[in-house]
Amino acid sequence: MPSYSDEKKPKAIDLSHHYADAVKDLKNTFPTNRFMGKPGIVNLDGGVPATAYFPIESVTVEHLKQDAYPLSPTDVVPMNSGLFSWITSIFSGRSASTKSFTIPRYLEDPSATEGAKFELKSALTYSPNTGLSPLEKWVHDWSGHANKPAFADWDTLITTGAMDGWTRVVRAFLNPEEGFLTDDYSYSKIFLAHFLEAFPRLTQCQTSPLLKLEPSPGPYLSPPMLKALNHLQGKQPRTDYIHRFWEHSPRLLYTQGGINNPTGQILTTERKKAIYDIAVRYDIIIVEDDPYRWQEAPTQYLPPSNEKERVKTTEAAKKKTDEEWLDSVTPSFLNFDYQGRVIRIDTFSKTIGPGARLGYYTTSPSLRRILDFLGAASNSPPSGLTQAIVGQLLYTFQRDGFTRWIRGLGAQYELRRNWSFDVLFHNLHIEKSQTSSSFIAYRKGGKDSEKLLSESLFSFVPPAGGMFVWFAIHLQNHPSFPSLSASTSAAAAKTFLAGKLWNNLGEGGVLFRLGELFAVPTPEERAHNGEEVIYLRASYSSSTREELERAFIIFADIVVKFFDD
Repeated sequence: MPSYSDEKKPKAIDLSHHYADAVKDLKNTFPTNRFMGKPGIVNLDGGVPATAYFPIESVTVEHLKQDAYPLSPTDVVPMNSGLFSWITSIFSGRSASTKSFTIPRYLEDPSATEGAKFELKSALTYSPNTGLSPLEKWVHDWSGHANKPAFADWDTLITTGAMDGWTRVVRAFLNPEEGFLTDDYSYSKIFLAHFLEAFPRLTQCQTSPLLKLEPSPGPYLSPPMLKALNHLQGKQPRTDYIHRFWEHSPRLLYTQGGINNPTGQILTTERKKAIYDIAVRYDIIIVEDDPYRWQEAPTQYLPPSNEKERVKTTEAAKKKTDEEWLDSVTPSFLNFDYQGRVIRIDTFSKTIGPGARLGYYTTSPSLRRILDFLGAASNSPPSGLTQAIVGQLLYTFQRDGFTRWIRGLGAQYELRRNWSFDVLFHNLHIEKSQTSSSFIAYRKGGKDSEKLLSESLFSFVPPAGGMFVWFAIHLQNHPSFPSLSASTSAAAAKTFLAGKLWNNLGEGGVLFRLGELFAVPTPEERAHNGEEVIYLRASYSSSTREELERAFIIFADIVVKFFDD
C-alpha cells in the first residue's frame, strides 16, 4: 500500500537468495478459493463460531489523554490516577486526565469517519494473519509518516511483538551453523538464548561483533569484522578468527537503530548511513529492532550544578511543535533504504504496554511475504481483542495525538534519568571526561586536581533516552586485579570480580544486570582486545523516585567499598 509520495522512489530489489534453505520453497498451504466473497453465496466451508454466541456485548476502555504527561522533564506526574484524579479535577477546576471509548458488538456504520472502528464481531473471531484491517491501516499510515522509507513498495505486517518478529527473521534467513552480525554488546544475545531453547537445530548459530561500543571515526566496524568481511571478498587471507564465525557469507545485521539496549546510546544519522552503505556493499539485510526510539530524551543530561542551563534547554525543547519533534528524532534505517534491505521491527510494548503483545514489521513486499507465511505456520496473529483495544486507542489519539503521547513519555523517562544521576553527583566526585562524552566517577575527598584516571571507579555516558544506564566499572584500578590476572588470566579475573561486585550489590539491596549477559565476543577475546572494564546495566524505568535514590546511594557506597577490598 505505497502512499502517493512513494511514486518516484525505486522499488525494492530481490533478496530471495538470502532465504534459509528450509523456507526457499515455502508455499501458501491454503490455495486461493475463487468462490470466497461471491455475492449471495452461503459459506459452509469454515468452522467459525457464530458471532451471536460471543458472551461479551461491549468493551469500554478508560484511557489517559494524549497530553496527560507534560513535555517538561521537571514536572512530576502522580503514578496512580484513576478515580482520585477525577475527584481532584472537580475541586481544582482542571479537566479530567482521562477519557473513554466503547467497542460494540456490531458497528452501526462501518464507513463512519468518527467513533468506533472495531467491533467485537471481528475482534472475538479468528483474525486474518495480517491483523484486523483498521489496525493494519493505522500502522501502515504511521510507519510511512514516521519512518519515511526511501523505496516505493514498502509494506507493514502485524506481529505479536519483538520476540515474534526476531524469531521469524532467524527462521527465514539462517541455516544451521550460520551466524549474523551485531553490536559487540547486544540484546540479540538475550534473544538468541531464548530462541535456541526452542530451535535446537540452530545451536551452532554464532554472533559476531560488527559495531564498536563507542562512536568512533572510520568505517564503523570492529577491526576483526572488517578483516572478516574483506576476506569474503578475497582481499585478505583466512584466519582462525574468521573461520570461527563465518563458514558462509553473513546474511543479517541485527542492531537497535534507536536507543540501544543495554548501552542507552543512539546510532547517529551519520553512522546509520555509513552502516547502510556497508550493508549494500556486502549484500547484508539490516534487522532494525527499535523499541526505544520514541523514548529519545528531549535534552542531554546536565549535572545539578547546571540548573539554569537545564531550565534553558528544557524550555527550548518544549517550544517545538509535535511535528517538529517527530522530525527531530533520529531517523530509521528505512529513511536511507533505497533497496528494500531493511526489516524494521516495531512494538507497542514501550508506548502502550508489553502485555499487549503487539508489534509490526516494515519491510519490502517479498521479505514481508516470507515473514507472513512463517507467522501463519507458528503463532498466528495477535489477540483480536488486543488489536481492537489498542487500535481503537490509536484511532482515538489520531496520528498527532499519538505523537504527543510518546513525546510526553520521553520527557518522563528523562526525568527518571535525571533523578538517578543527580544522586550519583551528590554522593561521588564526578568529572566530565576531556576526551570523550563520558563522565568519570571518583570517591569523594581530596583536591580535584589530584584526581587521576588510575583512581577512577567507573564511567558512564548519560543515555540519549530509553530506560537504561550502562556503567563501565574500571576494574583495572581494583587492587586485586593484577594479582588475579597473573595467577589465572585477565578474563578469569574479570569474571570473578564482576560476580563479586554483582553479589555485593544484591546483598546490599539493589539488583543490576551484568553486562556479560549481552557480550558477543568471548571473555578471552575481549581481554585479548584490551578490555579491562566490566559493565553493569541499570534500569530506571519503573521504580519510584525514592527507590531510585536509595538504589543509587547503595550503588555508590558499595562500589567505593569494592575498590577498598
